[in-house]
Amino acid sequence: MTDANRRVFQKTDVVEQIRGGRGEFPLNETHGIALWPKHRLIADSRGLGWHDAYTSLATEAPWQRTLQAVPHYCVAYCSNRSASIKRVIDSDGRKDATELRPRNFGIVPSDRSSSWQLTGAPDIQLVYLRRGMVDQIAAEHFGFDTRTVELVPNLGFSDGLLEQLVLALLATARDDETTASDGIYADHVVRMITMHMLRNYCSKSGSNARIATAARVPDSGCFRIPVRLRSGPVTVTRSPSSRTTSTSSTLR
Repeated sequence: MTDANRRVFQKTDVVEQIRGGRGEFPLNETHGIALWPKHRLIADSRGLGWHDAYTSLATEAPWQRTLQAVPHYCVAYCSNRSASIKRVIDSDGRKDATELRPRNFGIVPSDRSSSWQLTGAPDIQLVYLRRGMVDQIAAEHFGFDTRTVELVPNLGFSDGLLEQLVLALLATARDDETTASDGIYADHVVRMITMHMLRNYCSKSGSNARIATAARVPDSGCFRIPVRLRSGPVTVTRSPSSRTTSTSSTLR
């Protein structure tokens, strides 16, 4: 084969070798919100070969629509400008309304349709997590029964660690100069996001899950954790305000 006929080696070939030929996260298994006509796409991860996640950042216009059920989990992060959100989860009639402020999160329910109304023009980052990857981590690292695992679809909560992780993922998507190495880095960030979500926002853990030892103190709003020292048992009290998540977003 002459040099003229030889196939040009691209950076995407390196990504394909690193990932063992796995396909990219399918865009048609997201809601495609960032690509809606009135929205302004700022960045997304298309073309980077990410298998287990897709992320996008877009300035959204006011909209009202039913989001059809998709099999994967979706986390929304407001990075700039507030928006008023109203949502109804169609399967159970659950109604939520909140002011989504910058640095706040929301979770779109998986496997269920939901009706939304957004008023404002926020910059929203969406992170879709492949369900198979989430289930694998839930079973292997937490001992959860994946038949009962679900991320609680909370709205308007803050989480400092999750914020740093999703911003790191977005920065990776926007840096197209180091695609090959970023493929591995993105994989690790995605798994950190998944483990954090399962640890803090999972509604059901299954029969094999580890059981937390902390007990809520009635009417005090604090957590009481028994600690044994040489001189005898001591009770350490911690306020929920020290947690990175809102009290409505704790494990159930």
